[in-house]
Amino acid sequence: MCGFKGKTLNFLLGAQQPSGYWTNLGKPSVFYTALALKALEHVYINEKGSVLRGIITKGVRWILSQQYEDGSWNSEYILRIPKPSVRHPCKNEVYKKTSFGFGIITDDYKRVFTTALVYNILRVYKEYVQ
Repeated sequence: MCGFKGKTLNFLLGAQQPSGYWTNLGKPSVFYTALALKALEHVYINEKGSVLRGIITKGVRWILSQQYEDGSWNSEYILRIPKPSVRHPCKNEVYKKTSFGFGIITDDYKRVFTTALVYNILRVYKEYVQ
């Protein structure tokens, strides 16, 4: 692959861990894994990338192994809301873990975002990849 798509794909493939997941701050992340799989599924579907099937399947298997008994998946602090005056939010490394205000990093409320994202990638996997 060439251009930005090739570089992006190579980055994603290189970041996948041997067990099939992607990390957030060095820790296994269901949310990051689902986002990476969403991108890979898109490439697979649009370019018939059969070489990606095994990589996607490995990630899906890891995600399935992480599902809670209630059907949801673990969430984490994933959404940064900088103060309005902050011009470069990525440089502001101190975010308060809370659900309200500015200058915060908030969790995925009741695991809804993560679970919805995972449901989406599993549906696409079943329909187009499996």
